[in-house]
Amino acid sequence: MWRGFPVHSNPESWRDQYEEASQRSREIALIVEEVLARPPGGETQPDRAVWQEALAISGLCFDFGFQRMSALHSLEHAAITVSDRFEVEIEWSDEPTDIDARSHAIHREQAGFPQPIPIGAPSASEDEDPKSIPEMVPDVAGIDSAMRASLGFGFDALFGVLKAAISWEVTDYNPVGTASASDLAAAAVAISVGASEDECQRALEWLTLRGPEIAADRHDSEPWETERRDARVAVRPFVEQGDELLILPWTADMALRIYGNYLGDGRLPWPDDSIPNTVTEAMDRYRQDRNLQLERDCAAALQQTDLIIRSNVKPHKARKIGIVGLPGEIDLLCLDADRPRIWVMEVKDKYTPYYHQQARRLFDDYHKEGGHVDKLLAKTEAVRNSTASLAQALGVDNPERSWDVVPLFVTRFPTPAAFAVNPRVPFCLLNDAARVTTLDALPPPGFCPPPAI
Repeated sequence: MWRGFPVHSNPESWRDQYEEASQRSREIALIVEEVLARPPGGETQPDRAVWQEALAISGLCFDFGFQRMSALHSLEHAAITVSDRFEVEIEWSDEPTDIDARSHAIHREQAGFPQPIPIGAPSASEDEDPKSIPEMVPDVAGIDSAMRASLGFGFDALFGVLKAAISWEVTDYNPVGTASASDLAAAAVAISVGASEDECQRALEWLTLRGPEIAADRHDSEPWETERRDARVAVRPFVEQGDELLILPWTADMALRIYGNYLGDGRLPWPDDSIPNTVTEAMDRYRQDRNLQLERDCAAALQQTDLIIRSNVKPHKARKIGIVGLPGEIDLLCLDADRPRIWVMEVKDKYTPYYHQQARRLFDDYHKEGGHVDKLLAKTEAVRNSTASLAQALGVDNPERSWDVVPLFVTRFPTPAAFAVNPRVPFCLLNDAARVTTLDALPPPGFCPPPAI
C-alpha cells in the first residue's frame, strides 16, 4: 500500500486490521517493559493461557489509560458514577466534546494515504549513487549537524541501525534475535551512507532499553504517557541482556516509521528534557523554514487563479494598500474581483499530533482567548473596514461595491483545530486552497474536505 498500490478495496476493513495490530503491539510492549523494569523471580514458564491472560490485562491497562487521557484532555465524554457500595462505573459517549476527534482522525488518515503511482511511471535509476539522508533531504541538514555535534550520531546512523535490525534474520516462531553491539553496528555501517561505526555505536547506545532506566522512568509517568517517557520499546527497540542485545525486528520497523514521521515534522519522539538545546534550536529553525515554505507554496498555487494576491502584508505597510489599523501580519491577502470577495489567509504548518496531549494543545492554540482564531478574525475585521480603499489601491473597478471578507486557515495536513464543534473560521488543505477560493459559494466554518476521488 505504501508504494501506491490499491491493495485494500475496503478502507474500514484496513483500518480495523491496523488498529488491532497496533493494539497488540502496545500490549506486548507494556509486558516487555514491565518484565525489564521488574524482572520476574519465579521459575515457571508461561504457557499459552498465561500469555493470553497477560495480554488481556495489558490491553485493559492501555484501554483504561488511553480513555483516561482522552477524558482528561476533553477529547471524549466520560460520566463517572459511584454507587452506595463504592462501585465505580464509567460510561463513555461517542458524542464529540468541543472537538470532533473521530472526524479529525478519519480525515488525517485519508490525507496520509500515499499517492497512487501510475503503471509504467519511471523510477529512480539503479545506477544512481546512494546518498545520505541530509543529501536527500537538505532541509534537515541543520538538525543532523546539531545531533552529530551534541549526541555523536546523526540521522544516517540512527536509521541505519534500525534498518539493520529490521533485516536481522528471525522467524515467526523465534521473532527475537541476539547480537553484540559491535556486530550490529558493523551491519548498520554496511547499509548506511555517511555513518561511521562509532556513530552507529552511539546511536545503538541511545536506542537500547535497560531495566533500571524503565523503572526510573515509571516513577514520573504512566505507560500510556508517551511525550514524557524516554524508556519505551516503541522508540528504543533493542534490549540489553548481559553482553548481548536482544534485537526486535518487527518493533524496529515500527520505530523506523515513528522516527520518519517525526522527522517530517522537524521533531524527535523523545521528551523535551532529553533533547540537547542545540538540537531543539535546529528543529525550531527547521519548522520556521517549513512554515515559510508552506506560505510560498500556497501563494504559488493561488497564482494559477485570477485572484489579486499580496503576500506578507505587515501592519506598517498595510496603509499603502488602503488597510487602516491592521493588528498583525496577514500571510496572504487575496482579492477576487469577479465574485466580489476578499480572502484573509493565515498559513500554518503545525506538527502532526499523535497523542491526546498534543491534540489538545494544538486545538487550544487556535481556539483559546487571544489564540490564532481571534487574531485572524481581528485582521479580517480590519480588512472589512477598509474594503473600498483596499480595492482602489489594488486597481479594481468599482471599489465602492459590497465585498465579502472571508478568513481562511490553510494547513498542510488536517489539524485538530479545524474540527471544532462550534467553528468560527473555515480551514482547508494546501492542495485544495485554489479550489476553495474560487468556489461560487462561500465555505462554511470548519474543515473544508477535498472532493472525493
